[in-house]
Amino acid sequence: MKAIAYSSWESTAQTIHLVSQMIGKFKLAEMPAQPEWQQVTLPLTAQGFTTGLVPCANAACTVTIDLFDSTVAAVSTDGRRSSFELRDGRSIADYYADFQRMLEEIGADARINPVPQEMGITTPFDENDEPRRYDAAEAREGFGMFAFAYRAILGFLSGFRCKTALPSLFWGTFDVTGVLYSGKPAPFPGEGIIEKVAFDEELIEFGFWPGDEAEDDPSFFVLPYPFVEEDLSHTLKESSLGFYSTEKAEYFLPLEKALGSSDPETEIASFFEEAFHVLSNRGDWEKKEWFTAPLFA
Repeated sequence: MKAIAYSSWESTAQTIHLVSQMIGKFKLAEMPAQPEWQQVTLPLTAQGFTTGLVPCANAACTVTIDLFDSTVAAVSTDGRRSSFELRDGRSIADYYADFQRMLEEIGADARINPVPQEMGITTPFDENDEPRRYDAAEAREGFGMFAFAYRAILGFLSGFRCKTALPSLFWGTFDVTGVLYSGKPAPFPGEGIIEKVAFDEELIEFGFWPGDEAEDDPSFFVLPYPFVEEDLSHTLKESSLGFYSTEKAEYFLPLEKALGSSDPETEIASFFEEAFHVLSNRGDWEKKEWFTAPLFA
């Protein structure tokens, strides 16, 4: 297990990101609405990401990205199956054509919005015809970071008694994130359907992000909503390996620093714990003592 700079697997990471968006958009189109977009996230499997069971046509189906076999597969409850491969030199348009064919072969509706969202690439899937580098070994190593993060985030969140969204892939922003909710309504004051649904209640996100074209270092992060407007740079202990970014109004802990500690998972949990107490106290969360009371006293 190691921290992988985004630039070292950028093309492979972007391919996985874009294909996960196809799958996520299919799930968005088929699943009944739930608060905070919880119906569209992609749970992790031992080898990648999955939609879980999704209603489709007169049956139900599951679509899965397997990063160890380099395949995307769809299975319907009526027995139909289809798949395609992730291979070096193929374009996003090629994958999108395969994706549509795969869904049609299991009897699912293949119509989705083909425009990527919440990322730097905005070319529609069917128009993105430039051949891309895809390295299966890079994909497996990259997924290893997500799987490690899932375990760390799950371990931290599991004891809380408040409403919780356990970690899964948010395919728009390509991060594995879990959420704690205070229970207090906090409607988003701006425009944008994504934000209005995602931010309708006081919350704190605990996640892992592999980086992007502008930020090379994969990192854990803590993001509060309502968003913070003051500088919280000095709110972590001096011994913490994390820091607060005034530019992004989030706490960050680089994965490389966490892995360099004597006990990475304890270091990550301590970072999350510190940030949680700062932010929940700042937000004056009600019932905090109950939320944090041990499940088994």
